[in-house]
Amino acid sequence: MEMRVDAAPLKTTLIVADSDLVVTGTMGTDAVPTGSCLLDHITVLPREQAAQICRVVLDGGTFEWGGKFFRTSVPDPFSDSRVVVTIGPKHDSQGALDGVVYADLKVERPSQSVARPSAELFESMVENAVDTIYLLDSNGVLTFVNKQVESYPGLSVDSVVGRHFSEIVHPDDVFKCSEIIARTIAEKRPVVDFEYRVPLPDGTLSYFVANGRFVQDGDRSMVMGIGRDVTESVWLKERLSAMHGDLTDRVERLAMLERLARSVNAERDVREVLAACMREVANIVGYDLGVVVLLKPDCEAHIFPFGRDAAPQPMTRLRLSAEQMKNIESINGPVLFPQMQAKGPFHVRAATFDPKRGSGAAVPLMSMGRMFGLLKVWSEQPDRYGDRDVEILRSVAEHLSIAAYNAVLYEAEQGRALEMAALAQEARHRVKNNLQMISGLLSMSVGGSGGRARAVERCLRQVGAIAAVHDLLDPGDVSAKIDLRDCLARIADGALQATGRSDCVELAVTGDDCLIPADCATAVGVIINELVSNAVEHGFRGRERGRVEVRVRHGETECCVEVIDDGNGLPPDFVMPDPTDTARGLGVVAALAKHGLNGVLEIERIEQGTRARMSVKGV
Repeated sequence: MEMRVDAAPLKTTLIVADSDLVVTGTMGTDAVPTGSCLLDHITVLPREQAAQICRVVLDGGTFEWGGKFFRTSVPDPFSDSRVVVTIGPKHDSQGALDGVVYADLKVERPSQSVARPSAELFESMVENAVDTIYLLDSNGVLTFVNKQVESYPGLSVDSVVGRHFSEIVHPDDVFKCSEIIARTIAEKRPVVDFEYRVPLPDGTLSYFVANGRFVQDGDRSMVMGIGRDVTESVWLKERLSAMHGDLTDRVERLAMLERLARSVNAERDVREVLAACMREVANIVGYDLGVVVLLKPDCEAHIFPFGRDAAPQPMTRLRLSAEQMKNIESINGPVLFPQMQAKGPFHVRAATFDPKRGSGAAVPLMSMGRMFGLLKVWSEQPDRYGDRDVEILRSVAEHLSIAAYNAVLYEAEQGRALEMAALAQEARHRVKNNLQMISGLLSMSVGGSGGRARAVERCLRQVGAIAAVHDLLDPGDVSAKIDLRDCLARIADGALQATGRSDCVELAVTGDDCLIPADCATAVGVIINELVSNAVEHGFRGRERGRVEVRVRHGETECCVEVIDDGNGLPPDFVMPDPTDTARGLGVVAALAKHGLNGVLEIERIEQGTRARMSVKGV
């Protein structure tokens, strides 16, 4: 551990040693060489005692008061002073214990009695204290306040001194402040942790906790107070209390939803599921009457009422007119009724919901974008329901919707899911077989020579790259993304194998994890396949060994891929092909980079070899 300090505090010697007690750094002394034994330099303690203390430290033990550091005070054998010794653990940057820290602080014995601080120092301490210090006379008038008051916007010493405390504190605190001041003067007892508030000129409110006592100034009885600003602590407590209340509410909701989920999954009878849901609503939201209305396609409504404590009542059927059905189906969100006189258009028939007083709330039951019912609650109290209750009702409504449709749709959806999975698997197999067939046809055509053979070989490698991307696709999720680094590792290895030089060319794929869509991965794969093939075929021509590295770097808005080789480099007359020149391999990949990826392909000579760089935007 390298010690770097600006200055040694007081007369302190600090020595740092590793777990073998070998000195690795010092501070405050030049007499301790690095590499020496720590025990040789602890002269104020017996060597065995120092060694035992170091063993306890390295074993993670504790000392007095449960501390990790040992501390003692001993006479300095070389002077008329004391030495305070501390020995404790040293940790590395990861927090692991890896050594010992020794420090001694020499305490000089004072040559004469300690001088009493001057009156000027006392005055400075009071004026510059971080707390507000003040004096009140027996009438409650402020006769002194320190400069701390000027840290509050709009307040100054002159604007406060001479004012009565009742003009300064919060109106609701005037009476208790008056009582505590009178008691302090009469009983001459200290005031401890007295809380009060002060409205500030900028419209904010500061909270204080004060300690004070009775003081006598000649024939004047006064109260001296020290007020500490605890506004931030109060605000934090309020925030924590609100967060605790919100967290408790969320836990209750989650527990309710978990119970509802179990009921929905365990029951296929609609009545049982409705009863379970309404029990949860009664426990958390509360109601005097709860109603679940299920709409049938033939304009019939099945009405399930529940009394207090979710007691089920007989279900009734109601034939609705076309206008009533239209009114009900037009509801697309929660509805609150602070006063039941303001009932909505769907409360046309008494059998659906007909209280004349109190308040109510209703949420629609939705499935597959279609409303098929209502969940409604009513209380005799006006303004009983609010946003929290509506959110709970909406959560319950979601489970009710699942319950109502679950029995009918479950089997059909299961069959549809199995059918779709089978079709997707079959399509995947067919695509893979077609790619293998194309690859086989190209392989049969590669037996010629000249440009046509090289073109076929290039097409064969490109088809292989596309097939490699296809193998990584998730048949269960057509929108899933592909890990680019894993994909390029397969493609680059395939391209190297196709050149026949995998035994003498080293391949490395490094960099960041980067997820990209399958269509982008296909284009990148074809480009990297071509670049790796070119690097091996042209960069290492006439050389026995070489190295190709594919790097992936993930930025904020794009992903950069580089292909770097340590080969012969670009020829002096090399010109990057135009993306319209698709007759050449590099022209094809340049076109893919520009039009397929909205990126740019760059190829440049480096100190040893060639580097090709391509960016993929919007990933």
